[in-house]
Amino acid sequence: YRWPAQLARVDVGGSDSAAPPVQLVCVSAGPFEVLHASLCVPRSTGPDAGAGAVHTLHLDTRKYTSGAPAEAGGAAGPAADAWFAELAQLWVLLKDGVALALLSTAFQHVGAPPPVGVLQLPTELKQRVLEVLEARELAAVAATCCELRHLAATDALWRPLFESEFGEPSGTDAEG
Repeated sequence: YRWPAQLARVDVGGSDSAAPPVQLVCVSAGPFEVLHASLCVPRSTGPDAGAGAVHTLHLDTRKYTSGAPAEAGGAAGPAADAWFAELAQLWVLLKDGVALALLSTAFQHVGAPPPVGVLQLPTELKQRVLEVLEARELAAVAATCCELRHLAATDALWRPLFESEFGEPSGTDAEG
């Protein structure tokens, strides 16, 4: 991951650094993983008081993995795909719960306003925004980037648009 241009050169503890360093600590507790993430900057009470804040994410590994990973000598393709059951959902949790929180904290630390834009919103809000779009608008938004294309490719978004345009399927049509 690359820090945005606004964070390219910041002063961290008296030394000019490429970006504020991040500390990640992962603790295993049975089938659960607890991830703690924070910027490695001195705590303060000024405008960047949240810079030392710890962002915590609790993960149930049983939900995101199934079974054991493939043996080292075996074919990794299908076995690896099956092992990571909900990889997309895991990525959403990591992005929304850790990456975006750290990004906002880093901007706050350098005194810049937090980044704005649709992609910075939590996934649930992006989905709500997509729900109110018409079909043509939804297709246009889906063409902008792979993240929005993935979010816009669900039947839950397109079914109401289809039914409003063509009516509900009658079920009497021959399948084919």
